[in-house]
Amino acid sequence: MSGLKFSDIQFERELEARQLAISSIIFSRGRIDGLKGKVLEVMDQIPSDSWESFPQLKEINSWARKPLNVYFDDSMDSIELRRIADSLKAAEDVGEKNLKTVIEIKSKVLKEKKLISQFEKLEAEFKGTEELIFKWKPSDSRRLANAIRMLSDEIKKGNLEEARYRIRILQERLKDLNEEARKLESQDSMRKKVLSSIKRVADKMGWKEVAEPHLQDENDPSSPIIYELKSYSAGKMRFSLTLERIEVKSPFSDEDGACYEQFDRFSEKLNEYGIMTKFKGEEKRPQKKPILKEKRAKLLPRTHRRSI
Repeated sequence: MSGLKFSDIQFERELEARQLAISSIIFSRGRIDGLKGKVLEVMDQIPSDSWESFPQLKEINSWARKPLNVYFDDSMDSIELRRIADSLKAAEDVGEKNLKTVIEIKSKVLKEKKLISQFEKLEAEFKGTEELIFKWKPSDSRRLANAIRMLSDEIKKGNLEEARYRIRILQERLKDLNEEARKLESQDSMRKKVLSSIKRVADKMGWKEVAEPHLQDENDPSSPIIYELKSYSAGKMRFSLTLERIEVKSPFSDEDGACYEQFDRFSEKLNEYGIMTKFKGEEKRPQKKPILKEKRAKLLPRTHRRSI
């Protein structure tokens, strides 16, 4: 009789063990299915062209798409059921590890993609203004081009933090160089307009051109434009047009009022073209470099190119 009672207790314990194992199996199966779905969702967000850089993605993709075949029935005892539950718990751990891996890869890839996008924008902006920057700032242009090449190498090596730091610096440097180059180009454009006006006024006054205008330093477009004219009364005059003002050298003396008068008339005629000047001599009329002002334009620009 006591043996029968003992069997009843064992049966109750076995029933409880089986139920616990079955509950664990059902829970793990649902969790694994959820992990697989999440893994596939994250993997869909990883650009396909990045998969070759992460070989583990192929293996994880295969795991996530493989059906979870779990079979159990009421004929199984607690030991068999626990074995299934333990294997599913191990599969859960694999699923968690795989999800963590794909999330990390996605984060790295998207950060890299964003950085590459910023780099490509920087590179495109530089190429679009490289010629202008090189014209006015050749040394700076070469240094920036070299820094951009080094940045590309850092990205290829996967040094994203270093690349991210460098790209911010280069973006600011490019912005500054663009502003400087555009300002100099604008000044040079105004200077050429002034030169054109001087030519027309000189022609009206009967002053003869001695030589074609040319840069004082043909390798430096920001150097003064030299233009020589000859007046019957004042002799040979040498105009030097910097990016901001005009300087004139002529042989007339301070006593030669007629020559000053000619320059005053010259200024008046330039004024007709919107160029404001006041030429002064070195002695009683103190030498000052007359500032050129075109209507609404305050200063002449600084230049760097050869052609005029």
